[in-house]
Amino acid sequence: MQTVPLEVGFVPPSWLSVTDVAVAILKKLGILEIDLMRLIQLMDAQFQMNNKLLGKKTLAHAELCDKVVDEQHGSRKNHKAILCCLNKVLVADYFRLTQRQAALV
Repeated sequence: MQTVPLEVGFVPPSWLSVTDVAVAILKKLGILEIDLMRLIQLMDAQFQMNNKLLGKKTLAHAELCDKVVDEQHGSRKNHKAILCCLNKVLVADYFRLTQRQAALV
């Protein structure tokens, strides 16, 4: 029943509403201004599960077509996020030791 909207091509009315909630998760320590707090959007649970399913299928299809770069570590088989973090630290250390300017994205 969950994937019927995707298969048939309609949007249930419950999927059209999103609730914005300003949560007391601070971006900067000690700053309590409401516009600097994190905003969380609450959506229908089935809608979020379908988004997750579509994301997995899209990434699997991109991997089959060999369209995913090696630097993409998230949600891939045989790739670990810790290796991405290690690469970032090693690159930063290299530029620090060689006294070169760099920017990491």
